Amino acid sequence: MLGADAAIVVTEWPELKTVDWSAAGRCMRRRLLFDGRNVLDPHAMASAGFTYMSVGRATVLPNVK
Repeated sequence: MLGADAAIVVTEWPELKTVDWSAAGRCMRRRLLFDGRNVLDPHAMASAGFTYMSVGRATVLPNVK
């Protein structure tokens, strides 16, 4: 994900729930994530600094400190 503008989740693999998304986000140019399977917790992703978009859910913006 180094230098990526976005991440797209298209599978329901349980390993995705154990990814350190904060660390992954630090490698990305933009913290934008589209969850096509509604696998991840929107508010946890916002806490990790991501703009979270998914199917059938409202977009959740990152928590800014």
